[in-house]
Amino acid sequence: MSALGLLVWRVAARQHAAGSPLVNALIWGAVFLTTILLVWREKNQTLAHRRADEEDARFIAAAESSPDAFFIFDSVKSTAGEIVDFRFVYLNSHAEELLKTPRAKLLNRDLCAVFPINRTNGMFDKYREVVLSNKPLSEEYSMPLDDGTEIWLRQRVNKLGDGVAIRTSDATEIKASEERYRSLSNFSNSVFENAPFSIIETNINGVIQAMNSSAERLTGYKRAESVGKLSITHLHDPNELSRKTEDADPQGNPGLTGFDLLTAKAVHGELDEREWTYVRNDGSTLPVHVAVTPVKDNTGKPTGFIAIASDITERKQLMTYLNHMASHDQLTGLPGRSLLRERIAEAIEKAMLHGRKVAVFVIDLDHFKRMNDSLGHRAGDEIIVGMAERMRLSLRRSDTLGRLGGDEFIVVMPHIATLHDVERCAKRLVDRVAGIALVGDMEVNLTASVGVCVYPDFAEDVDSLLERADAATYAAKSNGRNQFQVFSEAMLKESQERLSMDTALRHALVREELFLHYQPLVSLTTGRVIGMEALLRWHHPKLGVIPPATFIPLAEETGLIVAIGEWAL
Repeated sequence: MSALGLLVWRVAARQHAAGSPLVNALIWGAVFLTTILLVWREKNQTLAHRRADEEDARFIAAAESSPDAFFIFDSVKSTAGEIVDFRFVYLNSHAEELLKTPRAKLLNRDLCAVFPINRTNGMFDKYREVVLSNKPLSEEYSMPLDDGTEIWLRQRVNKLGDGVAIRTSDATEIKASEERYRSLSNFSNSVFENAPFSIIETNINGVIQAMNSSAERLTGYKRAESVGKLSITHLHDPNELSRKTEDADPQGNPGLTGFDLLTAKAVHGELDEREWTYVRNDGSTLPVHVAVTPVKDNTGKPTGFIAIASDITERKQLMTYLNHMASHDQLTGLPGRSLLRERIAEAIEKAMLHGRKVAVFVIDLDHFKRMNDSLGHRAGDEIIVGMAERMRLSLRRSDTLGRLGGDEFIVVMPHIATLHDVERCAKRLVDRVAGIALVGDMEVNLTASVGVCVYPDFAEDVDSLLERADAATYAAKSNGRNQFQVFSEAMLKESQERLSMDTALRHALVREELFLHYQPLVSLTTGRVIGMEALLRWHHPKLGVIPPATFIPLAEETGLIVAIGEWAL
């Protein structure tokens, strides 16, 4: 405005000297326009200053309310123009708390003069590099506290004029969280990698995303050739993934195959545990127990699957061994009673379909109890094993030889055409067993009694076949042993009578139906009585007195003769 006054004074002086009206008008017009421009510029400058003050106020308000520490530094230069320090221009309240120094003691002071550590720890050099290169700096660093702990700070440094603006935030909690996550991740990775069982992660389509060392050992595939390349179904027996169509998903949709079958329950959030067969990289197979679980996102939607597998080869072998022990005779390794019944039932079903016959033979070693008692149980076992081997050599591949216990064997012969074939096979068994067996240093003469029953001629089910073949065996023994007998109805009646007699004889001991007759022994020379003979008699409540010739052989056969002898004494 003073310049404007000077201009007006000079114009007036010239006007007085010139005195031309036109010149005076031009001069005053120029003066007026100049005045307007000067006033407008002054107003704009005032407005700009006001806006700048408002922006400064907003900046300070924002900086003061920020949870981060905020600094503004101007560079301090030497006479040569080099940056030698940075001067505090502004810092907010959080910056005061961070430095534990009020801003009044820091403003307009040099950073390295107040905190020399910034020069020794390289922080000053980093700030100077930001100014010189105009490249922002982002970093995290730790700062020790007076109590011996430390805090982690995260700072962002930007060039501002010839200085820097710095925003610093407390990253201690973030670092602690990251450390916890890292520890948890390391723990999870350690568990994953060192687990004794196979762990394989797949995406939603079944492509392998990760596998641990146990999975590599179990499958024979390396991570490099599996992850991101193979589907987990590649590890499974394809026949199983297409054959198990009886399985259904929880929604009741049958007929699943492939990966859909493998994850039938897991895709619905359930644990899917089943036994499968893995095909290893070398082509070998092994049974595995696989548990499949889903991997879910925040919404609960499956994004992949985890398959945990363990080798159950030993368990399978143990189960096979236990099943064999339960269904086979331990001495000879032959099928036992339960397995024999299954084989007879299977043979009957096939015979029904093809119109054939099934023959069941019961083979009983003659006088085995006598040999076992006199030679010992070990010798008896040798005789049984040898007898089993002899009979095995006389059978076909389709026949089944089994042992019921003691000296009693069973042979199941399917695919029999005529009764003549049955008799021929029975005679071959009798001839095969008959002979001399060497037990230790002793020779033992072996013979066997064989009874046969034929389906469907004389029996129509398993129990009837076994019962009537046993009756035929008893008939062979009664007729002199070392022979075979084919079942007839008369044998069944005799067998039933023998069973009834056996039951009644056992009751006779308890009910005191047995009694003794004493018969004197007279010397033919002197005519004097020299002793007494005790004769056993049985008085049956319904059948009356039963002669000894009827029940003594039965008592000897069943072992009741021992109890009867003790009673008599």
